[in-house]
Amino acid sequence: MTRHVVLGAGPVARAIVESLKKRSIDVDVVTRSGTEIPGARAVTASVLDTDRLVCVVKGAAAVYRCPDLISTPTQVRLLPPSRFHLFE
Repeated sequence: MTRHVVLGAGPVARAIVESLKKRSIDVDVVTRSGTEIPGARAVTASVLDTDRLVCVVKGAAAVYRCPDLISTPTQVRLLPPSRFHLFE
């Protein structure tokens, strides 16, 4: 089965999870605190820990980055612009 990874658990992430579940797609939700969203598997990881993040997204058909509306200066400096990524 296809697996997608959603980075974040805010309103946009929750809407994406709901849409993917309606299409019977397995979803992993990645947050620093392991936030649970119904219908998805919670994964605890920081997007700033690139080694861990590479392991988490390995094999995913798609990754969605859903940052909070307010970004910290560290996030702005370290994270690339939001864009759609496919991992093989």
